[in-house]
Amino acid sequence: MLNPTFHIYDAAIDTDEAGVDLTAEAKGSPLASKGYTASGNVAVRGFDSIAKLSSGIPFAQHLPVLREIGVEGTATDGTPRLQFHLTSAPTNWITINNNDVSAWFDGSETRAGQPRLLRPSDPPMHGTDVKNVQRALAAAEISVEQDGEYDSATAGAVARFQKQNGLNVSGVVDAATRRRLGVLEGPPRQGGRN
Repeated sequence: MLNPTFHIYDAAIDTDEAGVDLTAEAKGSPLASKGYTASGNVAVRGFDSIAKLSSGIPFAQHLPVLREIGVEGTATDGTPRLQFHLTSAPTNWITINNNDVSAWFDGSETRAGQPRLLRPSDPPMHGTDVKNVQRALAAAEISVEQDGEYDSATAGAVARFQKQNGLNVSGVVDAATRRRLGVLEGPPRQGGRN
C-alpha cells in the first residue's frame, strides 16, 4: 500500500504591504479513511492590510476571525507576524491553532426546529437570531453593530467572545456559544442568507 508524503519546505509570498511564509506536510490521502494527516505553519506579515489589497478576496469575511485565532509573533528580523498552525485529519477536517473551523465549510441546512449555525458567509446571513446574538455580545461588553447582519465584524466579535470565554474560536454561533451568550435556542430562526 502506498503512503505518499508531500512536503512544502518553505514557500513565501512577499509584497510591500504583506507577506506569507508557509511550511507544510501531508501524509496519505484525504480520500482514505485511515492514515491521512496534514499540518502546516503559516506566518503572515501585514495581516491587517490583506483585505485592502484587492476587493473580492475569497474568504475575506473570515479575516476578523483569523485575527482572533492567530498568535502574535515576530520574525527573525524583528517584524511582527501573525502565526497559524493548521492541521487536518479524518476526525477533525480542519483546525487552526487547535480551533475547529470545519463549520465554515459545512453547507448542510439546519434541521427543522433547530437554531441555525450563524457563520461567516457571502452574502452575510441576517435575521432576528443575528440581532439576538449582537445584543448578547453588547451585553458582554463586546462592541458590534446592532444591524441584524452576520457580517465579518459580527463574526470577529463572536470569535473575540469565544476566545475570552475559553470556547472553540471559529466565529460560528454554535450551541456552546449560544449557551455562553445566554441566547435562547428557540423558537426556530427567522431570517435569511441575504
